[in-house]
Amino acid sequence: MQIIDLLIPERVQVGVTVRSKKRLLEAAAKVLADDEGELEARAVYSCLCNREKIGATGLGYGVAIPHGRMAEAETAVGAFLQLREPIEFDSPDLKPVDLVFAMVVPEAFHDEYLVLLAQLAEMFDDVSQRQKLRDADDVGEILAMIESWQK
Repeated sequence: MQIIDLLIPERVQVGVTVRSKKRLLEAAAKVLADDEGELEARAVYSCLCNREKIGATGLGYGVAIPHGRMAEAETAVGAFLQLREPIEFDSPDLKPVDLVFAMVVPEAFHDEYLVLLAQLAEMFDDVSQRQKLRDADDVGEILAMIESWQK
């Protein structure tokens, strides 16, 4: 499974405005929740918050990867949010966050989960890729960047 496999255009948002980590997690949960009711926003939010209690998911360099495992999830889903203004996120380098990839996976996704997190960490470690994602102003452009990065 690749990062791009987790995304659909509806789960990529550009220029998101939030004022706090809590509001960001709420926004990410709404984007990750689906219309069919498999994943409810409230349950996703709770999952993301519970993972944050274990340890902040801010990577540094203005990037965060809030994530968690959920029994209700039948497949892995991801959401990319580009923030209009950076927010505090308890990152190790103390820099505010403006690039967010949120993800929930089924509880049984042990190895796949670690592989996806490693791919995300590698992608966001690329200075050029981070800047391109910050500069993008179109959902299609972001999806194309992530897809081409994985090739």
